[in-house]
Amino acid sequence: MITKNLYTKSKINFGYDCNLKDRINNNRDPNKIYHCAYGGEKFTEEHKATAEHIILNCMGGPDETANFLMVCKKHNKGRANIPFPNYLMNSPEIVKYINLSLKELSNEEIEDVDGKPVSYVDEVTKRLLYAAEGHLQINENIQLELVKNPTPKQIEATQRQYLDRTSDIKNIDIDIASQPGKFKSHKCPLSVDSNDKIREALRIRHIPLH
Repeated sequence: MITKNLYTKSKINFGYDCNLKDRINNNRDPNKIYHCAYGGEKFTEEHKATAEHIILNCMGGPDETANFLMVCKKHNKGRANIPFPNYLMNSPEIVKYINLSLKELSNEEIEDVDGKPVSYVDEVTKRLLYAAEGHLQINENIQLELVKNPTPKQIEATQRQYLDRTSDIKNIDIDIASQPGKFKSHKCPLSVDSNDKIREALRIRHIPLH
């Protein structure tokens, strides 16, 4: 079943709206159980899923399902505006919960930027590898695993491999790949004015995982 990329900022619920989040929260099938991708808590009527940006919205992360993990409200608020690699290294246990969430959502399909159906897990995995700045890799069991001390070449490889190959990339002044660990505060490091250009440059097309 395809989940379309239709997003509006919610005025009622916490976070962003997307069809995948709604499907999880409206699930009534006892054989389908979904868990928070950051803490492993089971989603219930009282403990609902929220759409969490992998690449922060204020750092150019787009409002699309390929950039969303399904997490509970507590962990969504808990991460706040901490860049993903910093949050990952401060809470390395989340890797096992991310793997669990991706396994549970392995049959989900979303639409890419061209409107074609693609695997939610494939697209999110690519976004996670990019956002982690070399701190995640895929192991022999086809699962994500933590890399504590990536080399500069590893960081650059994971950053550049999943960037859109557009001319806009060359015009961005901030090169996160060359400045690992720079952003450590809870405040958004980029101004709102810079969002549109960076968000477009960070848009990731459907590239098969290697």
